[in-house]
Amino acid sequence: MPAQVTVPSTTHFLRFTPPDLAAVERDIVQIRLELNDALQTGDCLAILDQAGMLVGALTSTRAEREALDIGLAHLAAARAMPQAEESAWLLHGLATAAQYAGDRDQANTLFDEALQLCQSHGWRKLEHFVLHHWGRSKVEQGDFDGAEQCFQSSLSIRRELGDAKVQSSLRALEELAKLRLSDHAKFDHNRNHAI
Repeated sequence: MPAQVTVPSTTHFLRFTPPDLAAVERDIVQIRLELNDALQTGDCLAILDQAGMLVGALTSTRAEREALDIGLAHLAAARAMPQAEESAWLLHGLATAAQYAGDRDQANTLFDEALQLCQSHGWRKLEHFVLHHWGRSKVEQGDFDGAEQCFQSSLSIRRELGDAKVQSSLRALEELAKLRLSDHAKFDHNRNHAI
């Protein structure tokens, strides 16, 4: 069984912060309008697309509770349309919101569900995002082995696609290695004082 480390729930591993928060807030206003339009016309794919974008934008502004409410309101529709990539994007955004809201079990279930859709449909671009974000969540849960597997898989896909986010994967692996060393040092210190 892999070693589990307790990481405080208030700690978020390499959480993304938008460089221009005001721009994201403006985007949120526009996305809400577009989601409302899609709801008025009943365009299911547009609803999932806009809901997924809104969930992601809200989460990036630290409004993960609202993001969860919106995402959960559209979860059944996403699950009813597993052939639509918009469904997997919504699941991914919802998983990330659940992660940052502290609901690790729900996050794990949703990350797994999004990953299964990506792998079954060959949605490689989304797959590397799901793996990377799930890796962050696993670090926060103390599952360093699982996190490393996610980061390595994400890195492999990003290299395959020539995606610039390769650097993000390398940084995550580097920071994870530092955490492992820090945790190992704490273990050795505690063991030496127990003797």
